[in-house]
Amino acid sequence: MNPGFEQENYMGMNNSDYGGGTPVSDVWRPDIGIAVGHLELVPKLVSIPVILKEGKDAAEVSVKYNYLEPQILQKNEELKTFEKLLLLFIRVIISIR
Repeated sequence: MNPGFEQENYMGMNNSDYGGGTPVSDVWRPDIGIAVGHLELVPKLVSIPVILKEGKDAAEVSVKYNYLEPQILQKNEELKTFEKLLLLFIRVIISIR
C-alpha cells in the first residue's frame, strides 16, 4: 500500500452488479500482519476499511457499522456490537540443525 490508500470494503451491495465479499480485511508486511473481520452467522452490512494516511507508516483496519438511528446510551447501559475476529500473525524462522 502507498500513503493515501483508502478502501472501504463494504459488505453490502455497492452497485446493481457487484457487492459483498469476504468479511475480512488482512494487512501484512514480511514480518507481521493483522486480519480483522466479522463472525456473525448472518451477514451484516458492515465495512472493514483499510486506510494508510499520508505521513503515516502504519495502516488502520477496523470493522465499521453505520447505525440507522443515533445510539444514545444512558448511565450503565451497554451497546452490543457484532462478533468480530482479530488475527495477528508473526513470521517465525526456525533453524533445525
